[in-house]
Amino acid sequence: MSSEPGRREWPRPVRLAGATVVSLLLITLPGLGVWYAVDYLTPADPAVDGQSVAADTPPSSGPAPDSSVASGGETPVDPGTESTAGSPPDAGADAATDPSVASSDATGETTPGSGTASDSGAATDPGATADGSTSSTPDSSTGPTRVVEGQDLVPKPRKTNDGSDPIDIVIPKDIPEIQQSVSFTVSSYNVLGYGHTTPGKGRAHYGNGNVRMGYATDAIRSHNVSVAGLQELQTPQLRTFLQRTGGEYSVYPGNSAPRLHNHVIWRNSEWTALETHMVKIPYFRGNQVPMPYVRLQHKLTGHTVWVASFHNPANAHGNAQHWRDRATSIEAALANRLQSGGEPVIFTGDFNDRERFICPITRSTGMRSSNGAHSEGGSCRMPRRTNVDWILGSNSIAFSGHVADKSGNLAKASDHFMIRATATLEGGVPPRPTNCDPAATEDPACQGG
Repeated sequence: MSSEPGRREWPRPVRLAGATVVSLLLITLPGLGVWYAVDYLTPADPAVDGQSVAADTPPSSGPAPDSSVASGGETPVDPGTESTAGSPPDAGADAATDPSVASSDATGETTPGSGTASDSGAATDPGATADGSTSSTPDSSTGPTRVVEGQDLVPKPRKTNDGSDPIDIVIPKDIPEIQQSVSFTVSSYNVLGYGHTTPGKGRAHYGNGNVRMGYATDAIRSHNVSVAGLQELQTPQLRTFLQRTGGEYSVYPGNSAPRLHNHVIWRNSEWTALETHMVKIPYFRGNQVPMPYVRLQHKLTGHTVWVASFHNPANAHGNAQHWRDRATSIEAALANRLQSGGEPVIFTGDFNDRERFICPITRSTGMRSSNGAHSEGGSCRMPRRTNVDWILGSNSIAFSGHVADKSGNLAKASDHFMIRATATLEGGVPPRPTNCDPAATEDPACQGG
């Protein structure tokens, strides 16, 4: 029998295969639909401002936060050697990452004309005051705050054209006049990172980092340090500090950013943290590294002050002068932004420069160092002895009792001097002008007088 004209007859095997494919599609398509619906409706992983949240185990004692926030986007360049939190850094880590390595400026204090160190003895700091409060954690109930229930939030970086800090600062429009003065001890100390003194390293003769941090912690407490900037404070040393102080101090960024080794500390009985921020500066080979600054309020008097901790790059990977100069310009711009609200500013840090750092920043900000460096009438006035570690503040802050200390166990704790001074915030006196150029005005207030 002939088939109908124009109709194609498929062979039986092909017809069977086609029927099988259709049957499989009818079975699998409903399943795919169910899978898609379940996946679409399942909540995503928790996140804070675009940053993933990872648990961080705090030490057995001390005010360590319960969790940490890892920055979204680029991974910050580690200023020193570091391993994962909870274990000591690898003994084979490269000590050349230490900003103080390969730079004679990073050790000791020099006297122009003599080249000798002379501030080797400890000095007794003028009395630092405390209000006797026993609070062990910062009170975050006053003013805008970024310290949130045991979790320090590091804002996600945003792009800027000039590399400056893009974080919006809360600048108060009217700062009430505070009648009572307050004096306190401020310090800047590069504690020499844990990984730089492990066996086989160039500074191994300094010994175990935790032992050294014990010496540093004892000095901080015995000299009644109220606020400080600490550099190269690596995770094992941070843990030692928190354990030995037992809640006496808070630390930012602390455990919330274990790869960052620059921190600001403050005594909880005296200060409340109102705001915490980061600003990026160029480090080795220009890589951007966040540095911390915080806004603190004195509990007894109500005085507020910004405190920052910086570490500018040394010549450990070639000549880093260009990057230090760039970092200084960013730091100066930040100081002017913060001073524009009328609140005093204190910068601490290992800046790995002397005149090349202090002259440009005092000229552009009107700030003074705790040992007297300042700009006046277009000239930079330098103290007789200088160091690469500095404390400087707004011209409304009176400094006294400056000392560069490497006495006793401090000689074994670090290759840097512990810099200390008494800072006084005056009461009942309107703040002197800030952001003025001493070279462009005859106003004695702009000269810091």
